[in-house]
Amino acid sequence: MIGRITTGKDIKGLLEYLFKDDSEILQKTVLSDGVDRITWEFNMLSQCNQRIEKPIKHFVLSFAKSDEEKLDNEKLIEIADKYLEDMGYMKNQYVMVRHNDTERLHVHIAVNRIGLDVKCVTDSFEKVRSRNILRQLEKQYDLEQTAEVGKGKEMLLLSPEPFFENGSNNETYILNNELTKQGKSNLAKIIYRTLKSEKCTNFEYFKNSLMKKNIGLEFKNSGNVVYFEFKGINVNGGELYKKLSKYNIEQEFRANILSDLRNCIKESLNRNNKGRDDFFEAIKKMGISIKMNKSKNGYSFLYKGESFKASVVDRRITLSKIDDTIEFSNKENAKDYIFEVIKKFEKNRTSIDFDEFIKDNGIVFYNGNDKESKFLYNEIEIHEGEIRGLNLNKTLSTHELKGMIAEAIEYSTSLSDFIEYLEDKSVQVEIGDDKLLYKLNGFEIDAGKESLIDCIEAKFSQNLPEMQNDKIQNKFIPINIGRVDLGEKSDEEEEEIKRRNKGMEI
Repeated sequence: MIGRITTGKDIKGLLEYLFKDDSEILQKTVLSDGVDRITWEFNMLSQCNQRIEKPIKHFVLSFAKSDEEKLDNEKLIEIADKYLEDMGYMKNQYVMVRHNDTERLHVHIAVNRIGLDVKCVTDSFEKVRSRNILRQLEKQYDLEQTAEVGKGKEMLLLSPEPFFENGSNNETYILNNELTKQGKSNLAKIIYRTLKSEKCTNFEYFKNSLMKKNIGLEFKNSGNVVYFEFKGINVNGGELYKKLSKYNIEQEFRANILSDLRNCIKESLNRNNKGRDDFFEAIKKMGISIKMNKSKNGYSFLYKGESFKASVVDRRITLSKIDDTIEFSNKENAKDYIFEVIKKFEKNRTSIDFDEFIKDNGIVFYNGNDKESKFLYNEIEIHEGEIRGLNLNKTLSTHELKGMIAEAIEYSTSLSDFIEYLEDKSVQVEIGDDKLLYKLNGFEIDAGKESLIDCIEAKFSQNLPEMQNDKIQNKFIPINIGRVDLGEKSDEEEEEIKRRNKGMEI
């Protein structure tokens, strides 16, 4: 999948090109039809922000021949919409057109950079962002992947299968026992793709990966030159593609090892280490050795046969910074954990006590009263204000409100009982045509009337026999259960109902 981007002033000229005889409009966010009317719509919005000299973007998304069968118009629209969304243009005017005038399937998108809010979408680093988005879309939709070849260029990675099959297909790639220019290009892309995608870390690993694709690897000139073999033809790696020379391949191995090492270090730092020695012990279990430098001012990591200075792996883990980094990492982990536990408490609908809930999760809570509250987790003290996104007062009020609602549902036998019970608890209930709001101490919950009214009313009908059973067993009835016709009642029964409606014990 390849993406091309151009920027310009003239929307009319672009639309005239897009609306050719063989074109097919897939989707548009403008109201008009035809070149002139759409041009007028684009220009009306563009004139609202005259500081932008070139307000028009033209995106072209091209797909591999092998992907055409799986890409109908619906799927093309889905992929193109996701691309525009990730590029930041989903709130802008655009026209999406499919062209069928070439062998390769491609989609054109004309976009107005000026959004409906009259702000201009930034195009900083757009080519880099575009390539990253395209790579993600290829994986998400199982499309033929693309490799970067040369500065600023992309070339489609063709499937290697036709390369290796017997028959006439090979004539395209082999001529007089030599690879054609196209054959070399395809072979280079397949080899380099294998090196990058499988994160090879040594020649043995690399060779085995290539063997699965019927490509051989061998050394010549006393092991100083790498050759690749295909269908009995040997090609010098450096001549095939400069990044496939022995030196550059080894540098790629080292880069892959360094990437793996950084992930291990990051994983270890995300644990709660008690100190530097604990951190070093943790990474040793991952196969990483520590080597102190002769100057004793630093150290290196030994991993998979390669040595990396600590400052190269991560500047935060040099000797002068490692202790502070571990302390900071532990504190961040503690903040994240405390935040997750509190959010879990907020979602809980039972009347469980806050202190007991977080204590069960290994956290100690200190209510600061007038001062700020704080938490203690893994011997790390965290103040409430240090946890981003946390409003403890709102959390406690929301939880209390949810508990009251759950209690009201459990003990009510009609909607009027339900509302009366909550109002006695100082909870305001607002029922509208399309909403059901609960308010307490300035906080509110929008339950959504359509989803909840039927649910709680169904619960009320279930509560009726339970309430009658409670009467028989002389249990405490906390709220008015509404008017229930149980047949003729004696004076004594009438008195009991009056007392029960006042919340008294029967």
